[in-house]
Amino acid sequence: MKKINLFYLFYLVIMGLFFHGEILHGKILLSSIILYLLAQIFYYRKNQIFVLLIIYSLTFFIYLIPYYFGDTYYAIQHNLITVSNTNKLIFIQSLFTCFLFLFLKIPQNWKIKNNIKSNKENRKIFYFCFFIMIYICFFKLKGATIFFSKYGDSSVNNSFLEYYLIFFIIAYRYIKNKKLELSLCLFSLFYSFRLLLYGLRLAALFQLILIFVFYFENKIKTKWIVTGSIFIFVLFSFLAFYRVGVSTNNLSQVLGVVEKDGIKWLQTTQGDVWMSSSMYLDLKLNGIFDTTARLKSIVGFWLSMVMPSKYVFTEAYFRNYAQQFYVQKVGGGGITAIYLYMWYGYLGIFLFARFLSKNINKAYQNRGSIYGVFLMVIFVRWYSYNILIVFKMGFYLILLDFILKKLFSRSKIKKIGVYENK
Repeated sequence: MKKINLFYLFYLVIMGLFFHGEILHGKILLSSIILYLLAQIFYYRKNQIFVLLIIYSLTFFIYLIPYYFGDTYYAIQHNLITVSNTNKLIFIQSLFTCFLFLFLKIPQNWKIKNNIKSNKENRKIFYFCFFIMIYICFFKLKGATIFFSKYGDSSVNNSFLEYYLIFFIIAYRYIKNKKLELSLCLFSLFYSFRLLLYGLRLAALFQLILIFVFYFENKIKTKWIVTGSIFIFVLFSFLAFYRVGVSTNNLSQVLGVVEKDGIKWLQTTQGDVWMSSSMYLDLKLNGIFDTTARLKSIVGFWLSMVMPSKYVFTEAYFRNYAQQFYVQKVGGGGITAIYLYMWYGYLGIFLFARFLSKNINKAYQNRGSIYGVFLMVIFVRWYSYNILIVFKMGFYLILLDFILKKLFSRSKIKKIGVYENK
């Protein structure tokens, strides 16, 4: 696979040097990244967590097919869509994806949960984390469900709901009892179901991926994983439209195809992400996102790890910053590469891919890495929404694991010392 990765990287360099804003260039780029990801699925077919992640990545490129090979725009802001911008976005995201896979060194048919467990069970840590998980599920997740309120009409989306994930990872790490492991799985399934009732698809997807990694990876044939992923994708698309009150009378509407006044466009998460990314890129190309704005954005990004958003530069949050310059609505999220390209250029794309792959590789080594597991589980966030989660929630995961380990290990040491003195 290394040869394929190197060949694809060489191909991207050639494409970047000699092709630019033509529609043919975009068609070639789009077709090649889809074929490249399909090859990755075949290669990682025995590492099913990667199969899930690659399928998710594929959906973003597949939703561009109607734009390049049909007469359907990928977002409602069709008057702002340009071939040159879309080509550029496909190119930089393809480059990031290639670097990521180039640096991955994952043993074939190796389940990640083999390395995640602590050498010694610590039930105090487990019970502490499980108590917090119960608290989040019943006291933080509340409001009107999608059956009684449209999305945006009630404030259900509490960012703390996603932090359930780090307590889940740590609880699983320190427990070896099979019954307690099962209770952890069942409760997290229940929590995922509740999240879906409130329209929080991404937060639910985090939990479902983690449950799959810890309990079901390689226990189901890969072909059924692919089939199940397609079913879940369609279901999540239906829930996305249901929560905002959009009609879904046929399959094309479930898949996001909308037509008005002879113009067709896609109303999908994937299309919104590409459109937002294109708007950000336009600010850079037009000189609005200049050196000053870039420095404020970089500084604000790192400060936002420890400071409330109201005290951070507006430039740190691309969506809010971009909305100042557009009459039309700027959608949420953005592809991974657009943030890196806006801040650090191609070097940033290379370094971030290297950082991710290095830490994911550690998850498969002898001592394991809960941070590497975390990076794979929250892939759906940093690949298409915001990379802040990689550093902010990742930092709290590592910090909490360290504190709990020191706190409860120290209490054991003290008890042993008292007993010996007596």
